[in-house]
Order: sequence, then C-alpha cells, then structure tokens
Amino acid sequence: MLKTLNWYPHNHMILEGFIGQSKGVAVFDWDNTVIFGDIGEAVFRYQVENLLFRLNPEEFQLLIPEEINGVRVLEGELEIRLSDIQQDILEDYNRIYPFIIGNDLSSVYKLLEYQDFTVKLILFYDLLKETPGLESRYAYEWVVGFLKGFSGDEVRSIAKRVFTKEVNKSIQTQMMVSADMGKLGPISHTIREGLRIQDEMLDLIQVMRNRGFDIYIITSSQEYIVQGLAESFRYGISNNHVLGIRLEEHDGVLSSYTINNKEYPIPFRHGKVEVIQKYLPSEPLFVAGDTNTDYEMLSRFSDTKLRLIINRNHEGEIKSLYERSYKDPQHYLLQGRDENTGKFRPHRETLLYIF
Repeated sequence: MLKTLNWYPHNHMILEGFIGQSKGVAVFDWDNTVIFGDIGEAVFRYQVENLLFRLNPEEFQLLIPEEINGVRVLEGELEIRLSDIQQDILEDYNRIYPFIIGNDLSSVYKLLEYQDFTVKLILFYDLLKETPGLESRYAYEWVVGFLKGFSGDEVRSIAKRVFTKEVNKSIQTQMMVSADMGKLGPISHTIREGLRIQDEMLDLIQVMRNRGFDIYIITSSQEYIVQGLAESFRYGISNNHVLGIRLEEHDGVLSSYTINNKEYPIPFRHGKVEVIQKYLPSEPLFVAGDTNTDYEMLSRFSDTKLRLIINRNHEGEIKSLYERSYKDPQHYLLQGRDENTGKFRPHRETLLYIF
C-alpha cells in the first residue's frame, strides 16, 4: 500500500487506485520532483566552494565567454557586462590555480581571490538562468562543462557526498559577498541551501516498482550526478534508467562538450519527449514533474493516464496544468508542499519560502 504520509488525500486515493490497476512505464523528473531542491546546482556550488576542478586556466577560459549568442550583458538581480565578470573570474582563477594543482587548499581559502571567485562564478550561473535569450536551457548545458576531467564513477561519488551534506543542512538562504576587487568590485548574492528526500516520492517509487512499473528518471541535470542518487538512498533505480545531460567521454574521462544530436538530444523541454521516444520501451502511463521544462513530457503522450505535478507556484505553461488539476482531478494531480521545510503538505497549495 502507498503510505498516506503528507499526500493531499485526493492524490493519495487516485494514486493508490491507479497503481493497483495499472502496470507500465512511469517517468519522473528528478530535481524538485523526486527530491526537494536541485542536485545539479548543489554539485556545482560544491565544486566552486571546494575548488574541485580539473581545468587548466586555458580550459577554464573557454567556459567563461565575453559574449554568448549575441548576449553581452547578464540580467536578473543585477545587470553585469559579460566581459567584466569574465575578467574578474579568470584573474581570480589564474591566481588560485597553482594552489589547486599543488593541493594547498588551506592556503587558497585565505586569499581574497578565492572569496571573489566563489561569489562571482556562482552569480554567473544564476544570472545565466535569468537572462533573456539564455535562461535555463543555456545554463544547464553550460554548468556541466566544469565536470571535465572526472570519470562517471567520480561524479556519482561526488553527488552522493554533496547530497548527504545538503540533506543535513537547514533550508535557508546564505548571503555571499565578494571581495572589493576587479572590474566589478564587491558584489553580494543570495543562494538557497538544503536538499531533502521527499518521503512520499520515495515511497511512491518503491511501491510502483513493487507493483511492476518500469521506473525511469528523465532529468536536465548531468546524468551521472542523478545516477549517483537514484542508485542509492533507497531509490534503487539502475543507472540505465536515468537519462540526463550527457558529456562526450574519452577513455572514460568526461570532456566539457555535451552530446546534443538526433540520437541523443539535450533532455530539456521537448528534448525530454525525444529522449523518452527514443530510449524508453513505450510511452509512459505515468509522468511526474514540477516546472515548465517538464510541460512537454507531462502533456505530449496520449498513453499517459495520470500526471502528478508538484506545485511550485510557477507561471507559464505549467500553470495550465495546475488549472487542469481542478477540472480533471482524476488524471491531473496537483501536490502542494512547504518550501520552508521541503516537505509535502496535505493540500494542493504550496507555502512559499519566507526570506
């Protein structure tokens, strides 16, 4: 039986009946659907804060351009010229790099360049997500390039380490302040910390598997990162059932170049649909997601009988599925949670994070 826990009672009732009467492919998004929070972003911040890079300055420079698809200014909480933030980050990395290869991190943590580097590189990523013409589609593909030089097993291990650390943190904001140096001078930037196992989703996956469902994860995070979590922490999902952003590999070592072609597109928005069509044994009977990047896979397949949407109070196309859950509650389930605790609540509505 599916545990009641903090499911919205109607959702629990529909899921229990569906699981008892159906059997087939079930597809889940990972970040902010199966878990609370984003493991891909948490791994990136961990890399930055711990200088976990295997990129020399020339390789690093290739990842920090001064123009992207004609965009020269990053927008969002701040407007920053790409050339200015590029100069600051690269100057910091050049100063820091000898300490990285010398494995002298205790010394580098004392440098103003380290303080400056961590804030501005994390800000760079967050502004990419907000800048028109770039947004999440560019940012998600960009951020995985920093995994160059690692093996798949190493990435899985890092992801497990990060997740274990993050689930033991409070869900909170942290104000980061850069050093007063470089073209941009001092900059402050706020990030959210803390990931959570959502007990309801863990139980749902376990029950569905036990009832004969074929469970797949389709994610816009790097594939090895999510595999590290999905194979562990009681999820029990095999690596070949996790499909995410892939990087080209040479002799078992990751490059900074993503795979994005007809055979394997970036699993983002319609790319998720394409990956499902190419690599899953059939159309999914069940799909779970949380945001606009999941809209296509939530709405595209005629064989899908039940859709679960985690309510994050987002605007855009996903909002139409919120509305659909009130008109067609037998086939569209809207599940609320508390963004302050990372836990489900027995309601459709979500409580927003209080800063």
